[in-house]
Amino acid sequence: MASSAVVTKTAKSPRIKRNKQETEFEKYRLEEKWSTILDVLKTAKVPKSDFIRLCEVEAQLENFLLNDYAGADSVVPTAYQETLRSIFNSGSDDLVVHIDSGLLLAKALYYSNLYQKALSVLDDLALDSQSGWSAASRTSRLLSEGYAVRGICLEKVSQSQSHVVRIGRHEEVIECYERAGDLYIQHLQESQAQVLDKRTVTVSEEVGHALQQSPILRMSHGDLTGAIHRLRQVLRCHETKCSRSIRQTLSRQLAEILLRGVSPETYRKPELSRARTIGVYQHSGDDLLVPDSPLQEAILLLMISELIAFQQAVLSRDQDTRLERKIAFENTVAVYDLLCVALSRVGAYAQLTEILEHAMKFSFGESHIWLQFGLALISAGNLSRGLAVFQVSL
Repeated sequence: MASSAVVTKTAKSPRIKRNKQETEFEKYRLEEKWSTILDVLKTAKVPKSDFIRLCEVEAQLENFLLNDYAGADSVVPTAYQETLRSIFNSGSDDLVVHIDSGLLLAKALYYSNLYQKALSVLDDLALDSQSGWSAASRTSRLLSEGYAVRGICLEKVSQSQSHVVRIGRHEEVIECYERAGDLYIQHLQESQAQVLDKRTVTVSEEVGHALQQSPILRMSHGDLTGAIHRLRQVLRCHETKCSRSIRQTLSRQLAEILLRGVSPETYRKPELSRARTIGVYQHSGDDLLVPDSPLQEAILLLMISELIAFQQAVLSRDQDTRLERKIAFENTVAVYDLLCVALSRVGAYAQLTEILEHAMKFSFGESHIWLQFGLALISAGNLSRGLAVFQVSL
């Protein structure tokens, strides 16, 4: 991993001194309180410095993406793009304003399906030279998103190019995705102490895609070992509250790879190096559990994934949107399906029954999980209860 993409904890961001109002806005940006920024600007007389202008258009853009963006057919309002371009081209002495406006402009162009224009802006920024920013800063998060956007745009643009060009771009795309993931994980770890309201912080859609897509791209080019190594590398990182959802997805992804594509003969145990190879905190030490087989590792990963998925499914009862509940439940079902496969291979039906019984708490009317529960009961020798479950679910 190229060191230029890793943000150092101790480096100070090259920026000008902020007044009290701007310092408050920096905190709101880190906590992603976009509506708060817009409300303050509406109700208070705040001088419109370059930084305040950036905060305003950033809040408008992020609010649009959060509440009004409807997929590939949507386009970011032209006014937001023009304001960001104006700030980016203004030659501001405030490096935060210059860098962040460029990264946000590239993001707006990407979400408007203007992939080549987004790449041009990122080229102007010279991402690889943007080191020295505090890992806890909003800029470090935007840099990680910038790498993710660059990788996605390179993939989109190369679809219309020759096979030779696509092959040549393959490594560049993977490098962008993995730099995005490394920077983002480090940002989450270092910013936790500064973010008071952690409920407002989310994993960006672009970086989530980058973390999942990098192993897939490696596998598509025959690098199964590299895909497994990358997933293990990310999953060893210290967890933060807002990274639990992506950890659940990556755990399930690695478990599925191990169950489908790795034999006991070709299996290699995880390497538990103490080195911080990607610039983030990772679990290490002699007391860590090291699996001995692909099946054992897959079961361990699925148990972790099941715990997170179960908590998310229960919490989703209180969420307002049906879509969030649907996604949480689908993620949970996928984990339970894989657990059925993995635990059945070792005949652990009693354990499987216990796990599926937990799922009954949020599975009313969901016949698929009830059917799995009934089959597990019968396999465990509990025929009468299994039959009773079938009678209820069928």
